[in-house]
Amino acid sequence: MKSPLTYLLLIRIKNRLLSLVRSPGKIIYVIFIIALLILSISGGSRAPLEASELRDIRELYAGVFGLFLILFLVIANNGFGEGASLFTQADVNLVFPAPLPPRRVLFFGLFQQIGTSIVLGFFLLFQYSWMHNLYGVGFGAILMILVGYALDLFLAQLTAMTIYSMTSADEGLRRRVKTVCLIVLILCGAVLLWYLASGEEPLKRLVEAGNSLPARLFPVAGWTAGFAAGLITGESVPLISGLLLSAAYAGLLVLLITRSRQDYYEDVLKASEKAHLTAAAKREGRVADLSRRKVRLGRSLDRGEGANTFYYKHIIENRRSRVFLLGGLQLLFAAIIIVFAAFTRNLGVLPAFLFATYMQFFSVALGRFPKELMKHFVYLVPEKPFAKLLQCMRESFAGAVLEAVVVFLPVGLILGFGPPEILCLVLARVSFTFLFQAGSVLVGRVFGMVTSKVFAMLFYVLSILVMALPGVAAAILLGVFDLIPWSRIDMQFLALGLCNIFVSLLTLFLCRDLLLYSELN
Repeated sequence: MKSPLTYLLLIRIKNRLLSLVRSPGKIIYVIFIIALLILSISGGSRAPLEASELRDIRELYAGVFGLFLILFLVIANNGFGEGASLFTQADVNLVFPAPLPPRRVLFFGLFQQIGTSIVLGFFLLFQYSWMHNLYGVGFGAILMILVGYALDLFLAQLTAMTIYSMTSADEGLRRRVKTVCLIVLILCGAVLLWYLASGEEPLKRLVEAGNSLPARLFPVAGWTAGFAAGLITGESVPLISGLLLSAAYAGLLVLLITRSRQDYYEDVLKASEKAHLTAAAKREGRVADLSRRKVRLGRSLDRGEGANTFYYKHIIENRRSRVFLLGGLQLLFAAIIIVFAAFTRNLGVLPAFLFATYMQFFSVALGRFPKELMKHFVYLVPEKPFAKLLQCMRESFAGAVLEAVVVFLPVGLILGFGPPEILCLVLARVSFTFLFQAGSVLVGRVFGMVTSKVFAMLFYVLSILVMALPGVAAAILLGVFDLIPWSRIDMQFLALGLCNIFVSLLTLFLCRDLLLYSELN
């Protein structure tokens, strides 16, 4: 084979397939994922609603545009920070020192990233059931959305790499470019709000705005959304225009990187190293030591004694790491859930609550509590293990309540609920935060120093399902048998929340010995 980069790319694909075949844990994980996918597809395999009962398909296209826009803005914003990289640490050590033209190495990274982008969008396949039932689309439409998602993610990462490469050497230029981008986004948001406020049906006008010509011409997100919509409907204009604009944009960014600065190797080193350290720390069960660029110090707290020291420690860390009580990821998830609830309001509260719980799974997994159990401090404090676990979870209570209010207050108003229903939804949402945290403690207590993260993740998912069964069963029984004079929705979610809290506390108490020996985790 003439090209060493082509050979390297094919060998990597071959080795990954071989590692999958030779690892029983990975095989079980793949089988589990495929089984969930088949279950999701079979759940939506029933005949959809009648054509007159189906929702407007333009809602789906507007939602796809919103998803692609948020994804592009979040990832492209990394270009103003520590940048984004199309390469791994192995590429830095093996490919960069090789006597190869930088342009060919860049294209190697681009082709490699396309495959990664497709894999990252795999979660979209699990959305087939509700999309089929609401809009009557087939599984092929989900695949087309996945292609557009991968293209949007790829262009977003390339944009972040270009911004960092062009502005990393000049802090003044970085600030000016970021200011211009913020001004453009603020103006676009103000125009959208004015457009929504000028009509009587904001949701309908929002759908119209998401399918309008300005939205289709919006850089990257509009092009890729139009490309995906064209693939689904077969319309040639949005399909060809979106593909051509995306290809021209990618070619322009590649030209800027290769022509303006040939030493882009130096620009991606930091991002590649950070990604490598984060992945290595996760595999080894520890927290990566990655310092932030800017840290707000503020005043120190003179409170905290014994186990509650962890609570005040977390308060200080929150204040230094973010301005608001909720992080950007939590606010993003809340916005997505509210939009989803608006689109599925005719189906009741259950789809919105299930989707919110699904999103909550990721926000809790990325939170502070699982990382705190990897640090040695929690094992050294001479306090009772159960008290230390509760104090470590105490900090998340205020954030969990606020996040639940931010999510379900608008959702409740959209669905026409009153204060009792909304309060019970908030309680159920908060209870799942503690349930997910208790599940992470259970996994640590059972697996200890087992390095197979695949088995640990499978056990975690199954544990959450088992731990949630009492609350789900109680909610179903109250829904089937009208045993009380209150609203059925009130008592269903109230019972679900109380059962989840009880199961969480019981799990923490039974697994409290996890903090007696650091070797267990």
